[in-house]
Amino acid sequence: MSPYEQSDLDSASSTIDGFSDRIDFASKWNGVLEAAERRRRRHVASAIAVGSIVALVALGSLAYFVHVGDRASTVRVSAAKPGAETPTSCVLPSFPSSSSGHRVLSGPAVELLQGGAARGPFELDNGLIRVSPPGNAAPSITANEAECAALASRESAGPWLLQLASTNGGTAVGYGFVSIAPEAIQRANETPFLEGNVNENTHAILPPATQYQRRLAWVVVVSNSQSAGGDLDVPVPDSTALQPNANDLANYHYAVFVVDARTGSDALIYTEPMSANQPAAVVVPPESVSVPWRLIARDPDGHSGTIEARVLPCDGVPSPVSVGIEEPELRVVVERPVGPSCGSEFWRQLPIRASIATSRLPDAIAHGALGPDVLGN
Repeated sequence: MSPYEQSDLDSASSTIDGFSDRIDFASKWNGVLEAAERRRRRHVASAIAVGSIVALVALGSLAYFVHVGDRASTVRVSAAKPGAETPTSCVLPSFPSSSSGHRVLSGPAVELLQGGAARGPFELDNGLIRVSPPGNAAPSITANEAECAALASRESAGPWLLQLASTNGGTAVGYGFVSIAPEAIQRANETPFLEGNVNENTHAILPPATQYQRRLAWVVVVSNSQSAGGDLDVPVPDSTALQPNANDLANYHYAVFVVDARTGSDALIYTEPMSANQPAAVVVPPESVSVPWRLIARDPDGHSGTIEARVLPCDGVPSPVSVGIEEPELRVVVERPVGPSCGSEFWRQLPIRASIATSRLPDAIAHGALGPDVLGN
């Protein structure tokens, strides 16, 4: 190869290398431009999305105030009590003492159930129900929770236990191993609880009665003497005249509330027979419970409105709910099983109205106490 040919070849190679560098650079530059464009488009899309959300919020707020108008400030509602869960405890009422001339609860329950572990064994109605000391077994729920549930519960066709305790000398409370005869439990399942306290709307869906065979349970006893013709002055026998395990149940007219001491569920009320020809009654009781609520709207007529109450699927729920005029405190009191396990809570809309048909809803509506309803039924 001549020098001239080598020189031409070197020149051509240099030119090709230059073109190659330019091609690589252009490719890299184009990649940078494409990445920048993609980033720019993402920023624009984000800005548009944020702007759309702001616009929707503004339009929603405007639509709300146009729809509600003056009603948004017509009814004031006090802050709800803290906590989403309905409490299981309550402030227990004070019951009349013997010094006031009122009837006093008597019998083995008073001697052996004094707020803690049963101090000795006793049985009623020839052993249909038995209570024995718990040994080292300890409850998981408190005495307050058990007594609150009891006083907020009622018999099938009778009064609330709170009413019986208030007129017949209070309660006897303790825990131990409880056994109830299977035939008594079977009678409870054959005659289910069908009544609602207020109306058919408050009829709770109650579970079947469960067996009690040496089951650790809280026991809350009240006198059911009101069932014996309503005479509250029937003399009560001296409890020292009878020994435990040999008691004539009809002499005491006990109503015995039992609830599982570890779970706070499976409650029963055992009621003494009023005569020798009458069987003892066992029922699965409903408990009256005040649940959380929140205001939704007030109707233009001023006499009614809408709230949402936090309820369970098995609750018997009052509808409508009345608001007092003199004491404008709203409590949504439902009936439900004791220690319910019927599903998750949910918000249910309910109508509200003034307690007097011709009156308007009060300007300010307060939230009442939550939990077991021992304020009086």
